Amino acid sequence: MAIPVPTLSTSGWVADLAPKIDTLLAHFISTDYEQSNVYRDSITSLQYIVEQYSGDPLGTGEAIAQAAQRYLGRYYENVVCDARWTLEDEKESQTTVKITLSLNFTEDGKSYTANRLLTYFNGKFKSIVTVNNG
Repeated sequence: MAIPVPTLSTSGWVADLAPKIDTLLAHFISTDYEQSNVYRDSITSLQYIVEQYSGDPLGTGEAIAQAAQRYLGRYYENVVCDARWTLEDEKESQTTVKITLSLNFTEDGKSYTANRLLTYFNGKFKSIVTVNNG
């Protein structure tokens, strides 16, 4: 049975497949690690991961994949995540980073794939784009 995602917006409980994965990724990206003292160990924050693994692209990618897998595992079955961390242009700028998330999961016995490209510039996420075939 599909587990809906609660929101504090007019959408209420999001249960449809595409809006649900987008809502979950929006939460994953925008969550602030410091937002709760009581549940701090349960908060999944992409920005906190980027901060903790600064200067270690491989470690950052692995940590993002593990955190996304744990987080999405609360809502989906058989979640497998892969994250790739690349600098847009190593010679020109060290501040623009591209993160490619490849997500595979099962909901109600059906397998799905969702791929997203995140652009991180000067400490902020600037865009999230759906990537086809990869």
